[in-house]
Parts: sequence; C-alpha cells; structure tokens
Amino acid sequence: SEVTAFLKKKGFPSDDRFIEKFVGYDLAPSNYSKSILEALERSHQHKEAADLSRVQVEHIMPQTLSDAWKQDLGDDAERIYAKWLHTPGNLTLSAYNPEMRNNPFEIKRDEYQRSNVVLNRKLSNYQEWGEKQIQERGRKLAQRATKVWPGPPFE
Repeated sequence: SEVTAFLKKKGFPSDDRFIEKFVGYDLAPSNYSKSILEALERSHQHKEAADLSRVQVEHIMPQTLSDAWKQDLGDDAERIYAKWLHTPGNLTLSAYNPEMRNNPFEIKRDEYQRSNVVLNRKLSNYQEWGEKQIQERGRKLAQRATKVWPGPPFE
C-alpha cells in the first residue's frame, strides 16, 4: 500500500530491526519508560490486572552496584552495568522501589514472585541476573512490543 511504501521510505523499522534496537535502547532516562512498561504489562490482559497507579520504574540490576552485585556480575561488572542498566530488559514496575533498593537478585526474585505485576512474576523464573538474562528478557519484551504496537507489514 501507499502507507507502507511511505513508512518504509521514512525508515520505519521492520520487526527484526525494531527488536534489535529495543533490546539495547536506554529506556529508563526517557519520559516514556513508565508508559511503555505499563502498556507491556496491560497487554497480558488479566481479568484481575495489577493496580499500576502507584508503581514506579524499577531497575532490576540497581543503579548503584553493591559489592554483592559486582560479585554476581563477575569480572565484566562495570561494562555490563554501563551497557545494560537502563535498557528495557533490566527495567520493571514496582510499588516497592524503596524496599528493593540494591538488594541482591535472590532477594528481589522472591519479591517479584509475590508481585501482582506479571512483568515481575516472570522475573522469578530466572535463577541469576546478568547480561545474558537482561538481553533475553529485553528480546521477549521487544517481541511483545511488536504485538502491542504493530508496524506495517513488510515483505
């Protein structure tokens, strides 16, 4: 169609290109981070959806790396932190930000498991949290985003 041709000409990304860029995008500093995460949460369409009125954007790998987090992330901790801190795969929604703080992932995972927020409950399936897990979760969120905000069909 003419619309598809126009969008392609303007550089509208295919799903594959969108997913690739979304996974590594610094979402947290943007004005849209909470809205995007809320839309992804609502896309699960539960009959008893979580109340999102009091949630904030939470960094799973925290904004301040404790010694425990550095140890868990390994020798590459500083690089992983710099590259993945603000990306979608490392972000979630929580009303318990002050309580979560810089806690190790094992403690956060227990809290996520009790959460009414689906994005959090899915985090409880991970045994550890590092670069590979952030990328994997980012890819899953990106794939969901292509269903929430579908682009034009590309050949």
